Amino acid sequence: MKQRAFEIIHEDPEILVINKKAGILSIPDRYHPEKPNLYTLLTHYRGVIYPLHRLDKCTSGIMLYAKNEEAHQYVSSLFEERRVIKEYFAVVSGTPPEKKGNIETFISPAMHRKEMMMVSKKGKLAITDYEVVEEYIHYSLLKLIISTGRQHQIRVHMQHIGNPLAVDNRYSGKDALYAFDIKLKNFHQKDSEQLHPLIDRCTLHAHTLSFNHPHEEKWVSYQAPLPKDMNALINQLRKWQSIDSKMIQ
Repeated sequence: MKQRAFEIIHEDPEILVINKKAGILSIPDRYHPEKPNLYTLLTHYRGVIYPLHRLDKCTSGIMLYAKNEEAHQYVSSLFEERRVIKEYFAVVSGTPPEKKGNIETFISPAMHRKEMMMVSKKGKLAITDYEVVEEYIHYSLLKLIISTGRQHQIRVHMQHIGNPLAVDNRYSGKDALYAFDIKLKNFHQKDSEQLHPLIDRCTLHAHTLSFNHPHEEKWVSYQAPLPKDMNALINQLRKWQSIDSKMIQ
């Protein structure tokens, strides 16, 4: 890979917190285990580690690992009991009619659609809370907190309410966003010939994890800053499609 696949945010004898780059798998692929993935890289780097959750390949952001079995059991129980706060930022198409909302559905594998999920009464409970942070003419920036960790949960929920991720080749049909997608005037088609995409992966970033530390027995919170491609997209939206938006603190 051209860039390092992860950065260390925090490490102590119990846990390892990293910032995952978009474009790498969280765990080995079931059918192609030789593909680059974080679990294999981290075991080479730190020996035995215990994954506690995962992010989609196209999603960037914060991930948490345990470094021993005791910590793994403890933090796993926090996830199961919904006592880990998982906060994301996403750029979506359009703006939800309500500035704050709760999405609660059941999600299951999509029938006849490989590696996709869908809202279904036969699935598992999925709960997402969202808030509009910034609103643009054709897009919006959302902060989302998920109480459950279903596969593709945010991606499916955003599609379900009619505001899919601005880029998501599975659930919105969009592979990338370019400057000419953002600019509403003073843009000539010939200019696009020399342009690279502002972002060409899911417009979703796992920003914050907050939980009770397994050894120190205190509430801790770790953050992964927005990556360059998400920042570039947001800056272009602020410049060309702003609607009295407030800035992320």
